[in-house]
Order: sequence, then C-alpha cells, then structure tokens
Amino acid sequence: MAVNSPALDPEVAAKLQRPLSLAYTAWYCEENIYHLLSQLTLDRRTVGQLYAVFLSNPNRQLPLWCQKSGDDSHNGFICYDYHVIALEICSDKQTLVYDFDSLLPFPAKWDAFAATTIPPLPPSLRLDFARYFHVIEAATFLEGFASDRSHMKWPDGSWKAPPPPHSCISAKDGCNMNLESFISMQPINEQGSTVHGQLMNEEIFIKWVLAGGQS
Repeated sequence: MAVNSPALDPEVAAKLQRPLSLAYTAWYCEENIYHLLSQLTLDRRTVGQLYAVFLSNPNRQLPLWCQKSGDDSHNGFICYDYHVIALEICSDKQTLVYDFDSLLPFPAKWDAFAATTIPPLPPSLRLDFARYFHVIEAATFLEGFASDRSHMKWPDGSWKAPPPPHSCISAKDGCNMNLESFISMQPINEQGSTVHGQLMNEEIFIKWVLAGGQS
C-alpha cells in the first residue's frame, strides 16, 4: 500500500534515524513500551509529548495489520487480545508511533501507521472488533504501571512465552500488578476518563492525534 506522507520538519525527521538501544521481549509489549518511555524520558531525546497507548476492546479481539507476528499472506494481520504502543506528538500531523512489533520503521510516521496498521474496518466487523485506545501520559504510566507477569503463566505455572530478563515492574505506590486496569476499556464516566488516562474510540483517537493531542 502506497502512503503519501507530509514532509516532517528537520528535527522530527532526524528522530526517525536516531539510534536507540532498547530491550525487547516478544509478547511483553507493555514492558517494552515502559522501558522505551523510561529511556526517552531520562535521555530527554524527545521534542514532543509522550504517551503510552493500550489498544483493545471489550471482547479482547483486536485486529491489527503490518505486525511481525502476523500472517504474511494477509499483510501481517493478527488478532491480539490487546497491544501497547507509544506516541510522541510533536505537532499537528507530525506524530511518531513506537511499535516494537510493527513491520514499519521504528519509530514510524503516524500516517503510515494509521494507513497500514489500523485501516478502517468493514461495517460487518465494527461491532465485535472495534478498536479502542486507552491513552496515558508517559509520566503517569511510568509512575503507576505494575506487572508481576502472572498473566503470562499457564495454570501449571509454566510460561506462555519466555519472560524478559529484567525484574518485574512495580508501581511507585508499591503495587505489583495492575495491568488489567490499563487494558480495561471501561471508562469511569461519560467523558471517557479512566483511572490512568483517557479512553477513546477509533474516530475520536484519530482526530485527537491529528489535532496534536488536543481534545
């Protein structure tokens, strides 16, 4: 699929080529994004606002394309229960997407990601497979996220996928596991607020990104 991208300003374009030394473990997208945002924040290598974004829906059936673990014969299609990416919103239409599991460059331009990874779903799929986006500011995510990796174990205690070599992540308040509260696509009010951030449907999320992160 051809993607016509607007020109990026020089500073943002340079970021597409910057080297990043990052830990990656397949099937642990939330931890990959946590450590990415931690490094970007500490290194101060950003020119925009950083966010963690959890993608899912109430059915835990999330259709994405252009994924490394996806079906090569169907443009990298895969149906996750959830996925996690990072956004860096630099200015209107100059947003970078960090998706460790994407076939796109890392980071990718927003328009390429939108066209290839979250293309519009046909009407017949929108009821059961509609994508929702839980947007959390990076600082909030880094302070509040916790995972003891228990969701990646079978009932007999064996791993569903080999765990990362680093220690489990605990929240600043001492919590050891709250992953479900980030994956949950249930807001706490009619405005879409959550305990950690903001829940958006796909239409609202895309408009929010294109508006430079402004509601």
